[in-house]
Amino acid sequence: MRKRSTEILEKLILSNSKSMEVKKLITTYRISLKTLRTDVNEINDFLLEAKMSPTKLNEKEKMIISKRFFEGR
Repeated sequence: MRKRSTEILEKLILSNSKSMEVKKLITTYRISLKTLRTDVNEINDFLLEAKMSPTKLNEKEKMIISKRFFEGR
């Protein structure tokens, strides 16, 4: 996984709310929504390979960690 994708996943795991605002991620990393979606796909490929639940971007443009995220550990 690329460094940015790894950092995004780490931030998401460590966040208390288990979600992050897409606008904040785009601003922080100076990337487009399309690039963020690519990063999310890369993160999800990694998580699925590790038999963990994938993240998602919801209709409110938040990146969400699944309630089942830690079940595969």
